Amino acid sequence: MRVQNTDPLRGAAGGADVDLFAREILEDAISLDSGCGLAWFGLGTLLREGDCAIESLTCFENALRASPDSREILLAFHEIALSTGSLQRAETSLRQALGYQPLNRRLRFLLIDVLLRKGKLNEAMSEIESALVDFGIDDGLLSAALSVRQQVGVQRIIESPGTGGTVSLCMIVKNEEKDLSRCLRSAKPVLHEMVIVDTGSTDRTRQIATAFGARVFDFEWVDDFSKARNFSLAQASGDWILILDADEILSQNTYDALRSIARGRPIKPVAYSIRTRNYTHKPSTIGWTANRNEFPEEEGSGWFPSDKVRLFPNDVRIGFVNSVHELVEPSLIELSIEIKSCPAISIHHFGHLNEAKTIDKNRAYLDLCRKKLKRNRRNLSALKEMAIQSANMGNHEEALSLWNEFLALQPESRFRMEQQLEAYGR
Repeated sequence: MRVQNTDPLRGAAGGADVDLFAREILEDAISLDSGCGLAWFGLGTLLREGDCAIESLTCFENALRASPDSREILLAFHEIALSTGSLQRAETSLRQALGYQPLNRRLRFLLIDVLLRKGKLNEAMSEIESALVDFGIDDGLLSAALSVRQQVGVQRIIESPGTGGTVSLCMIVKNEEKDLSRCLRSAKPVLHEMVIVDTGSTDRTRQIATAFGARVFDFEWVDDFSKARNFSLAQASGDWILILDADEILSQNTYDALRSIARGRPIKPVAYSIRTRNYTHKPSTIGWTANRNEFPEEEGSGWFPSDKVRLFPNDVRIGFVNSVHELVEPSLIELSIEIKSCPAISIHHFGHLNEAKTIDKNRAYLDLCRKKLKRNRRNLSALKEMAIQSANMGNHEEALSLWNEFLALQPESRFRMEQQLEAYGR
């Protein structure tokens, strides 16, 4: 069985340069199996050699549709699409192929090339950002990302009355190149601005943040997380502040809820306490709950919860306290700003899955607490932070001793955030 003569491909290839016998065989193969990528590829090659470029493009499109993983087919399609100026057809076909193979590196890169040739810089930048997450950071890709970002510019808040509240992401980072791109991609759909404060990275953290369109600032580390956090808040210009760490992501299932909050204009200021799902491989962890496929972001065997304010108004009076386990809640309470629970938004934290990194981080926190306590043994805040961190490290006797010191210095103390602090350890 052969393709009927009414097929435009049959009449288009006339000429001595085309091997008619080979063409008939290929057309027979296609008539028997229209999804045979190799047959479409072969026919496209014959037509291209016969100077039938547009007809050849159609064949390569069909070949790509049938075999999107074939390097030869993909490169031939890309080449003929460029030579014929068929950039829109190329974009459409490449996007369709990516729908079936979203993690095909070559498909993604050729789509980026086509988008750049079409002048669609923002769309190309978005694809590059996804590539940085999906394929990992390499110097070549990061260099290309920075080049395109230089043309696109950083993500800035543009005053546009009536469009609703704007959201600034505020983060402090140091040597987070393995996690940062994933975090930024997760939150970017609901952000109007990203403020990244770097406290001394020696890896590619700053370049990654720049590539994603963040405004990046340097801050000299002074052994105080709150000071670094408050510096980031001072750089933000959005109506709302969203707080994330680099080893966290914002669930895509909760975008609409966050947008709804941001667009709202409450009569009185309101802050939102958001639950973090801390993933772990340790079922013995207090509060551990097995994963139940509630979110596509789930990892590990399960998670334990921690709740704290992550979304609040951009107000110069609001700031973080505590050099370690920094919190914004005390300033909100002092200002009588209502704190609402927000179960519709979820944050996913993966730091505990990397046990070595968690141990190193806890040791660093413990050292900071010891330094602060050494300067002033009667410092209530330092005693409390040291007690909490000692408990996190499993030094329960030391933690109990520190709590006793704390109570002896101020037995009437009623720190409102006391019962929450244990859950805030990183």
